[in-house]
Amino acid sequence: MYFSAEVDGSSHLWRQRFPDGTAEQLTFGPTEQDGVAVAPDGRSLITYVGLRQSEIWIHDASGDRQISSEGFALRPQLFWDSKHVYYLLKQNSAATAGELRSLDLNSGKTDRPLPGFSVKDYQVSRDERELAFTTSRENGELEIWLAPLDRSSPPQRIAQGGDQAAFGSNGDLIFRRLEENPISSTALKKTGLEESASEAV
Repeated sequence: MYFSAEVDGSSHLWRQRFPDGTAEQLTFGPTEQDGVAVAPDGRSLITYVGLRQSEIWIHDASGDRQISSEGFALRPQLFWDSKHVYYLLKQNSAATAGELRSLDLNSGKTDRPLPGFSVKDYQVSRDERELAFTTSRENGELEIWLAPLDRSSPPQRIAQGGDQAAFGSNGDLIFRRLEENPISSTALKKTGLEESASEAV
């Protein structure tokens, strides 16, 4: 039998020999398939093919307009003073991380502030000079990085086992420390760039 099934957030085609065969996935990639009709001779099939997307729009005095047109865009951050919009772009809805993009609303130019990094979450400082972001290693461990937006120096890893980094009003970085002990898993750490840390409740 042939059927469509959603696994890890994406819908693809599968087949399984009746009555006790093992299910086998037939289609892969960023496009998704939903529904299937098999020809009477069993040699071909018809399905719906599409690409699930999430777009970012902006509303201003001129109305609504779309500012992202590819992939699965999320987590926009807008800076009106510089007319910059930052957002993550994932390849599909099932992906857990994506590429950071920035868009200049005046020129329409798109930039990649962190080429080569797959980002889970991020935060741009209020002065738009620094960027804190979280990545995941192959073993699943999260790492927090800090990078200058002018690319004057390479990104610097400042913490392991943490996420949800945010800049405080005094320029310090606040993030969630993830530990084995569930009681302390939601504790916040406050740190300067020299990594002199103190607990924050």
